[in-house]
Order: sequence, then structure tokens, then C-alpha cells
Amino acid sequence: MKQFTLTFFAVVAAITVQAQKLPNKQEISLKAPVNIKIDGKATEWGSFKAYNSATGLLYSIANDSQNLYLVTQTKISGIRDKVWSGGISLIFTKTSGTEKNAVSSLTYSAMPKDRQAIITNLMKDTSADVKEINSAIAGSLKTIAIKNFDGFNEDVISIYNDYGITAAGYMTDKNTYGCEIAIPLKYLKSAVSSKSVIKYTLQANGMSFGTVTVNMNGKEVDGNSVSFQLKELINNSNPTTDPGVIPLKELINDTNVSGEYTLAK
Repeated sequence: MKQFTLTFFAVVAAITVQAQKLPNKQEISLKAPVNIKIDGKATEWGSFKAYNSATGLLYSIANDSQNLYLVTQTKISGIRDKVWSGGISLIFTKTSGTEKNAVSSLTYSAMPKDRQAIITNLMKDTSADVKEINSAIAGSLKTIAIKNFDGFNEDVISIYNDYGITAAGYMTDKNTYGCEIAIPLKYLKSAVSSKSVIKYTLQANGMSFGTVTVNMNGKEVDGNSVSFQLKELINNSNPTTDPGVIPLKELINDTNVSGEYTLAK
């Protein structure tokens, strides 16, 4: 039986000293930077507040009087590809109202398979600079998926919208990909407890088989035609001990971290 794996180049370099010293999840309050700009860059954020090993993401959550913010970053190529395929979701548990204990969510950074291929080829092109790659990313990430926000009727909105919901992705260099998201707090009222606590889940959504090409007996097979039995085989394959090789099951399944964030005053 063959184990289906993907190699993440320079994975050891991605586990930085900073990441090793950070908590696995953020549960401290953080005032948003006064000069915050939602452009996918972490420049104004200073150090990240958590590194989650399950998702492979550095992240910080912050707020001001109007918005809740999320910034994420990864240097791991496979995590970046997973985010481009399935997107990042920020999920909230409602604590009040008629839908108490229901969830609301925002998902961003998933792009069509053909756009992923274009950007992947640019990444491999030594003549392509980061500016060209970021232009392609901006042209690929045009929508934000919304579920069950307070007073919100639309399921998918443009990144250019009148709701004040903003998001952006950005490559700092050919190894480092970041996302920034801003959500007006008025859409999250039922997720904020009487003590100003928000129960959140940060999730890296799994790649669908439609975005994975499997090589079987020397032939490439589109993931949409891969059987349920093969998926089960992948999920139950033995994990590798090589830190540079990650089982495919970690890419096709959702990975997440849950915590509680208290709004900063």
C-alpha cells in the first residue's frame, strides 16, 4: 500500500523561534493597531499572538470600537496551498438571541483551481517578482463567504462591498503568505457575551479532491473521480516521521483551533 504524501519544502525553517515561544491559541485581548490597513500585510501588527500547530498558522485577533480583526501568516507552502484551495474560516458561536449556540462564519482566501495553477506557475518562475504574484492573487480573491451574521441576508459578497467587511491576501516574499480580515462588530452582537467574550474557531478548510491531482500507475487522475474508498485509505494511512513530509490527509481535512477572545476596551 502506498502512502500518499506531499512534501513541504523548508518546513523546518518555517517553525521559527518566534512560533515555538508562542501559545497554541490566542486568548488575550488586543487593541487593533491605530494605523491598521487591510492589505494582507502584517507590518503594523508587531509580533503574532499565537502559533497554532494544527492549522500551521501564525495569527492574531484584535479589535477596536468598530471592528474585529484577524491576521494570519504561514511560511509553509502546503498550508498556503491548502488555504488557497479551501480558504480560512473564522467561526463564531452565538451566545444570545433566538439562535443561541448556533454558529456564524466568514470564509476567505479560497480561489478557483485554474487561478491556483496560474499563481503556482508564477511562484516557480524565477523571472516573476512578488509584485506580479500579488497582482495575480488580488485578481483571484474577489469574494467573501458569509454565514448567519446578525442582520445579514447575503451568503457571498464582493470584497468591494458596502458592509464594511474587508479582507486581503498578500505574499511578503515567495515563501510568506498572509491574510487580513475585518468584521464590523455590529454583525457579531449575538456572538458577544455579557462579559464581552467571543467564542471563536479559526479553521483552515481542507482541500477538496477536486483540487487535488492523484498519480495512479503513472497516470494523473483528477480528484473528483477519486473514490470514497481511496479517501478512507488516505485518512487511515500511517503518519510519516519525516518532518518534511506531511500526510495528504492533513490537507484534505479541516484543521482548526478554538478559543475565547475578550474584546479589548
